[in-house]
Amino acid sequence: MAALTACTFLLFLTWSAAAHAQTFTATSSTLTVGGGPDALAISPDLTGNGKNDLVTANTGDTSVTMLLQGTNGAFSSKTLAPTGVTPDAIATGDINGDGVPDIVVANSSDNTVTLFLSSGHKYTQTVIAVGTYPSSVAIGDLTGNGLNDVAVTNAGDNTVTLLMNNGDGTFSPTTIDTGDNPRSVAIGDLTGDGSQDLAIANGGDNTVTVLLNNGNGTTFTPETIPVGNFPNSVAIGDLNGDGLNDIAVTNGADNTVTLLINQGGATSFTPTTMATGNDPVSVALGSLDNGGTDDIAVANRTDNTVTVFLANDSSGDSYTSSTFPTDAAPESVAIGDLNGDGRPDIAVADAFSTDPTGVGSLVTLLTNTTAPIARTTSTSLNCAQTTLEDGESTTCTATVTDTASGDGSTPQGIVTFTGNKHDSFVPNPCTLSGSGLSASCQVTFTPGGAPGTDNITAHYKAPSKNADHAASKGTLAITVTSGGTE
Repeated sequence: MAALTACTFLLFLTWSAAAHAQTFTATSSTLTVGGGPDALAISPDLTGNGKNDLVTANTGDTSVTMLLQGTNGAFSSKTLAPTGVTPDAIATGDINGDGVPDIVVANSSDNTVTLFLSSGHKYTQTVIAVGTYPSSVAIGDLTGNGLNDVAVTNAGDNTVTLLMNNGDGTFSPTTIDTGDNPRSVAIGDLTGDGSQDLAIANGGDNTVTVLLNNGNGTTFTPETIPVGNFPNSVAIGDLNGDGLNDIAVTNGADNTVTLLINQGGATSFTPTTMATGNDPVSVALGSLDNGGTDDIAVANRTDNTVTVFLANDSSGDSYTSSTFPTDAAPESVAIGDLNGDGRPDIAVADAFSTDPTGVGSLVTLLTNTTAPIARTTSTSLNCAQTTLEDGESTTCTATVTDTASGDGSTPQGIVTFTGNKHDSFVPNPCTLSGSGLSASCQVTFTPGGAPGTDNITAHYKAPSKNADHAASKGTLAITVTSGGTE
């Protein structure tokens, strides 16, 4: 079993624009991993028991530690070895299509990635050459064919390598130029068209490169966005609850994090900068207070701390920050539910730490014990017609329902619609109206894409982040039978 020590602390936060007072509490503990963990990731269910697990890339002993969550909440440890030389980055995702997440490690000193591919919860190892000094790795479906691909930043030659999954255990590599000294890569839909784009933090020229996917991963349109000094970590998530993904970037040399808030255009982002601790090296996003929009966690290597930024309301315009201690040299941070209670927790890889037994190093685990602040909801989406010709319109209704136990109330707020980038929704957003436990609103939907399936989504957002109801969304597939504009 993984060694674990624990203490409890409470941070009382003052909310400047909240509907309810909020207290954030967490239990701090440590878990033993291999030597010198430089990176970690929280993975969906590696064992088939329905619980999230944790993996670390350990530079000190060229290994991967798997911390596997049991049904009783305890963790057991498993080691995969060897990796390549200096495993500096790690990511998980199903690459071979068996439904079990695989593990990919970027090895900076031998210019390779190591793939640990699952087979009945056992792993086979594949090594693939990439560019010079691979510094970061991310997994996502870049081609839209249902198979996950791999993106690797190469800090030594200012490129990103895309390993396109052929579905037969082989990969077709593509190399794209980035900015100077690319340190980190994230994958996510930044335009709302359903395709996965890339964001890359370039430490050498203080920029983020955004690579906008043409829809099938064959070409990408680059955009360059200036940020702070020495950007070294990037994450993608919805910071203001509008259904559009935003970008967060840590700037290691000026002790800040830059938030690039997506304004709805392919290249339109509004920057906000906030102070962190000293030497921020890693950023992660997730809704830590059940508010429906993503909050922010930053690992500060020199301070041995994590800074947590909780949004004061659903607009993402202001944040309250708090600081949590870690062990020595927190190098990587991740957010995810690690005890099955539905609340995201924080995990931190402490690169220079030493386990009390002297055997390995430590991960700091901040287990979220905050009481839920909003009632859960469900959003359903229905349209009068689900098969349309291009240019034909139909009425679509979004219904938001209070699904929490106990006495309920009527959801209030707005619903924002997204779909193909050429789709039209009028009005967008629409304002809910109703009584009892449900409220609804209607839009006129006109598809604008090519023939095929158009997945449209209704995103519910309460009037303020800490209102009575949590955000939710519903998706509906529309069949477009003819016409279309690319």
